[in-house]
This record gives sequence, C-alpha cells and structure tokens, in this order.
Amino acid sequence: MRHAVAAGLVAGALLALPAIATAGAPNYDCRIAGGGRIAIDQWAGIISASGFEHKPSVWGAASSIRQNGPSLDLQAKMDGATWAVAVRGTGSSLAITRAAGNLAGRCAFMPGNYVLRRTNRGGYTMRAAPSVHAKLLARIALNSPIWQDPNRTPHAAWMPVRTTVMRNGALQSLDGWLRQARIEPIIINRSASN
Repeated sequence: MRHAVAAGLVAGALLALPAIATAGAPNYDCRIAGGGRIAIDQWAGIISASGFEHKPSVWGAASSIRQNGPSLDLQAKMDGATWAVAVRGTGSSLAITRAAGNLAGRCAFMPGNYVLRRTNRGGYTMRAAPSVHAKLLARIALNSPIWQDPNRTPHAAWMPVRTTVMRNGALQSLDGWLRQARIEPIIINRSASN
C-alpha cells in the first residue's frame, strides 16, 4: 500500500512540473542593479556578461552547474576571472561573487529550449515583424547576447528572438525579429577561459 501511495505521489509530482522542464535546463537573462547584464545558457554551458567595467559583451564558460528546483549555482570563467553565480526563486534574485566586488540583480526565466546567440553584423534593430519597416522594439548592440526562439521559424535572414528590457523598474521579456548575416553556434575555448 505504501509503495502504491508513493508511486501515486511521484506520478502526481511529475505531472505538476511545467512542460518546459522536458525541454532542457532553464536559462536566465539577468540584469544587475545599477547596470550590467548576464545571460546564462546552462544547457550549452555558455555565459555572457555585458556592461561591466565599461566593456562590451564578454563570453565565457559556465561550469559546476547545479540546478536544484528554483535555484541555480554555477561558476563562470570569463577573461581569466572566475565568478560564482547564484540564481534563486527562478530568477527573483541573483548574486554574483567576484574579485572586483559582489553584485546583485534579478533574472527573467528563459525556457530551456531557447538558444543563446551572439548578434552579428546582419542588424542591430529588433523589429515586431520580419521587415525593416516593422515597428522598432529595441536596439541590440553587435556581439550582444540574444535568445533564439525555437518555436518560430526564421524568415529569410530574420531570426525570431527574445531579449529582456527594463521598463518602469521591472524586467520584461520582449519577443521580436532580428536580421542576422548568418546564425552560428557560439563556441567557447574552454581551456582559454579557465
């Protein structure tokens, strides 16, 4: 009887999990209080940091990744430095420990099947539709992190994407289209980032 009850509880718990859990580990797009952005693709083991020490986007490797329910802990290695990153409450808080000082912020949850990409010379304006005449949604700096939406099909050179923006003090996800010269996977030289 106990085994039947336990099996029922496990089955019920599995059914209660969000559908996205089957699409891989959750990803996060984070904003730091006072400026700065961190994008974490834990499935690919890639992390990007923008707006720190007045530098453009820096890309590195994520290692020692531990997802425990709504909490994520990892080590980020970028530009020869190691950062300890802790996301809590599915992004409600972010803490970064690094030699240059600790940082705090919050994150937007990105589904696990979204892929972190680096914007290229194809374009830097995110549009509401795949056209240069469509409404401008955001300006995206070249070499910046952007999330490719796998649920929508690219249209010619236009890639369906998601990013985050701060509006009225709230972190929001923004979906649109970004023209890109070519979509390529991000490759991190893990030995150089260690």
